[in-house]
Amino acid sequence: MKQEYLIFILIIYFTFTLNVSCRSDKYGWEGSIEKKNNVTIVKNPSKPLYSESVISFGEDLSIGSKDGAEEYIFSRIGDIEVDDKGNIYVIDILDAQIRVFNEKGVYLNTYGGKGQGPGEMQRPIFMQITSKNELVVYDSMTFRFLYYSRDGKYLHSINTKPGIFPIKLDSNDNIICQKISAPPPINGKVLMKYDTDFNLLLEIVRSEKGKKGILEIGKPSCYCNITLNDQIVWGCSSEYKINVLNSSGKMTLKILKEDVPLKITEDIRNKYLNQYSPSIKAGLKLNFYTHYPSFSNILTDEDGLIYVKTYEKTSPNSQYYYFDVFDNKGIYLVKLPIYMNLDNKSVWKNNKLYTIETDQNDFQVVKRFDIKWNIRSSPKN
Repeated sequence: MKQEYLIFILIIYFTFTLNVSCRSDKYGWEGSIEKKNNVTIVKNPSKPLYSESVISFGEDLSIGSKDGAEEYIFSRIGDIEVDDKGNIYVIDILDAQIRVFNEKGVYLNTYGGKGQGPGEMQRPIFMQITSKNELVVYDSMTFRFLYYSRDGKYLHSINTKPGIFPIKLDSNDNIICQKISAPPPINGKVLMKYDTDFNLLLEIVRSEKGKKGILEIGKPSCYCNITLNDQIVWGCSSEYKINVLNSSGKMTLKILKEDVPLKITEDIRNKYLNQYSPSIKAGLKLNFYTHYPSFSNILTDEDGLIYVKTYEKTSPNSQYYYFDVFDNKGIYLVKLPIYMNLDNKSVWKNNKLYTIETDQNDFQVVKRFDIKWNIRSSPKN
């Protein structure tokens, strides 16, 4: 009888402990969901569903060194890509080549090279593995996409238009990109979708041009990315609203979140004034908004989670920022401090994150992080 009682007490204890543990990570969602004209509208509160402790990143590989074999010395990294075997592709911009490393970081091969011959480039800034298992590279100097086989053989190229900067290719190799329609500091921008022959399929959104000779600090802009199932995720940072389009370009989801934009303080104003002091003397004018926009980028991972980069730093003097993370249904999951350079060049692959980092010697390296969700089932499921 005493043994049965003891077992009962232990069951109560472990059940209580588990519930307390779960409650410490999960706050409870207090938003709302409605549907209008076949569009799901998700209104999120400022408080996320989980605390930031539900996910962690552990570095498990670094490629690049200031000294040693030249294959590991990068002049400037333009982009990275990862295949299904874990092989890592790295663009060296100044050498105009792609270097390939295996999953352990061991050098394997080099593609391309600087020049004007077949397969040669001038200034590569983007690459991705296509649905045909080819490697496509964008040369921003000659406005061309160059295609290579996976063993480095040059296949063919297509011409684009000046001012095009690729964001990502979808599963049909359609190209999601931004077109800069005005020079700095005006920076007019159009987000567009083209087919493989560079015919326009969709104009997603245009951002407002600035004024000639005026640099506007805090001016909102438009951002875009694409999920693995070809949904286009975009938003303009004048308000906290993320739009999701299906592969046909039809709006299916709007994600809203309560937001209090950060104020542009006097200290921040002075930093910009000091930074642009030579240009100001040459005639450039700086115009300051009172607050930063609602966000500064939109990214997606391999599981359809949406990462919205905020202007809130992890600490006052940090180079890293908080990201708001949403699931594919638009629920605000977690406000996450990201202590790495998470941007459009980063790659999510097989539950790992690959980024381009700058080490203590101001030298660029490629790093890989293992991702661990610290809850019983990850939000992506």
